[in-house]
Amino acid sequence: MGDRGLVACLALLGAVRGVLRPAGAMVPAAAAAAAGVLLLTAFEGKLHAPSDDTADSASLATACREAGGLSICVHPAYRTALAGLHDVFTEELRGRLDGTPGAVDRLVQREQGHTGTPASIHLTSLRAGWQHEVESDFLASLVDGTLCVRGDMESGALTDLTAQWIAGGRAEAASLPGFSEPTDAMNRAERFLNSAPPREVNRWLAGHWELFRTCALIGSDFPAR
Repeated sequence: MGDRGLVACLALLGAVRGVLRPAGAMVPAAAAAAAGVLLLTAFEGKLHAPSDDTADSASLATACREAGGLSICVHPAYRTALAGLHDVFTEELRGRLDGTPGAVDRLVQREQGHTGTPASIHLTSLRAGWQHEVESDFLASLVDGTLCVRGDMESGALTDLTAQWIAGGRAEAASLPGFSEPTDAMNRAERFLNSAPPREVNRWLAGHWELFRTCALIGSDFPAR
């Protein structure tokens, strides 16, 4: 893996916090999780699941809250996080994922390493900043981390900008590390993501999901503005 590929991957998996976090902020990635499957890990990675590793630890997530069309279930020990999780997965954020493989309407807490349906986010504690970590890990889970590591740095940046839009409805090319200044492709992506109506960007994202997920976007994939 080249240095530029690694920088691109870290910029993406470090996590597209967009307007929510300072440029260059990095957190552990959950890129191995399947898109749309939210993995909430309790007790510093343990949910006291059955000894059978194939058992679905989602059965332990019995504390639930439904609001705004989203149902979230967690281990009772994390009941106090339910309102905060709904604050992370707002109707606006979920609306930007409508019609894509990343769309979610149900989330369930599982032990780390367990997946299923419904499904992922990574929550290790409720220390200060945990909501930002949950959001960042979710965004990282939407992409294929292995392919993004191997991919072109600029293409990784275009996926990063798109993930910024998913998170907060805006993209900021100048916020991405690894570039002395944004490239023409990055500027083109920023203009489209920031000026097109949300529903237009949502339709564009649905049609370009695989390129987004695999860090294979190029400048011409973004309509000119």
